[in-house]
Amino acid sequence: MERVLGLPAGADSVKRVGIEGDEGPSAREERSARGAAVHALLEWSQANSWGEPTADLARRHALAAGLDLDRARAEELLGPVRDWLGSPLREEIAAATRVRAEVPILLGAGGTILRGSIDLLVERDGAPPLVVDYKTDRLRGEDPSARASHYEVQRSIYALAAVESLGASE
Repeated sequence: MERVLGLPAGADSVKRVGIEGDEGPSAREERSARGAAVHALLEWSQANSWGEPTADLARRHALAAGLDLDRARAEELLGPVRDWLGSPLREEIAAATRVRAEVPILLGAGGTILRGSIDLLVERDGAPPLVVDYKTDRLRGEDPSARASHYEVQRSIYALAAVESLGASE
């Protein structure tokens, strides 16, 4: 509700967005839009043989996510994409048997149906499937493993979905 409808945490009323005189998106909305734009650029990169998107493409994805950035600020969105493209993990994925982006999941758990998508599902011969979930959080000096602990439930759900759908033992 906070991200999609723009409701502040614990809000009792709907926030009005886009009204003349409005200061623009909140910091949380801007972070969410930036994350959506970076994810879209990463998905584009995977679909285009891990090519690097252009600054113009970054600006178009920013606009689609609700951010009106000039070309220089849109270029900033390419930083996380470049980091991923140069990472050892991305290079390891190059030898994978099958790599799929935005893989939908539908998982029954405790009487509830969980629906979502896995950013990147990697299948490798002789190895368990690898689930990659792009994170665009700014660490601001925080230890990456401490930040990763915030995503333990999500990681478990994705692992269960991958094991179930692929019949993997781990």
